Amino acid sequence: TIKLVSTSDDSTRFRNTNASIATAKNWNWSGKAVTTVGTFNCEYPVMDYYIGIKTKKDVVLPFYQINVNAGRAVLIKDGNFDTTIIVSSGDRIAAFNYKTKTDSITVFGDIRRFYISSTNANITGLDANHMPYMNHLDLNNANVTYLNIYNCSNLEWLRVNDHRLKTIDLRKMGKLKTVYLSGSSSAATRTLTSALISNSSLNCFW
Repeated sequence: TIKLVSTSDDSTRFRNTNASIATAKNWNWSGKAVTTVGTFNCEYPVMDYYIGIKTKKDVVLPFYQINVNAGRAVLIKDGNFDTTIIVSSGDRIAAFNYKTKTDSITVFGDIRRFYISSTNANITGLDANHMPYMNHLDLNNANVTYLNIYNCSNLEWLRVNDHRLKTIDLRKMGKLKTVYLSGSSSAATRTLTSALISNSSLNCFW
């Protein structure tokens, strides 16, 4: 919780001080003074859980849906740059586009639903091994060659479109109900099918 109070009319000094702090932290600074007075709750991400995404530098990644359980925010760490996105309604973060600054980003937060698309096959790998409570994962046009969801034991719904996976480990997916996989070669499809077939309760779509 922070409390904003009116302490000075010297708005120039206010802007200069905060701009230097923002520059040191690689934050984008708008140069606007805060005029609202009151007490507010800070939104913060849960840093214990995170998703690593292998991508390309200077590409736009459309995040279509992120639902969080706690913290009411996610943080995107991209090299030396941090970006915090807060919940817009309920537990959902509104769709947004993010332009990468490096070829690898990490998304922190207690995420339960994660839906990201990749135009021009800009996502090549995703590691969600540190997301044990995520129940819904949707990768569209991902072109991934690597997907680690081994510890996502609460995952119920999985879609990976246009992938290039050769193997996928679903042995700990006891709650998984629906799987959509498309875009793999025939050999990869057979490999993936054999990994899924042991769970007769799954609804699989190819």
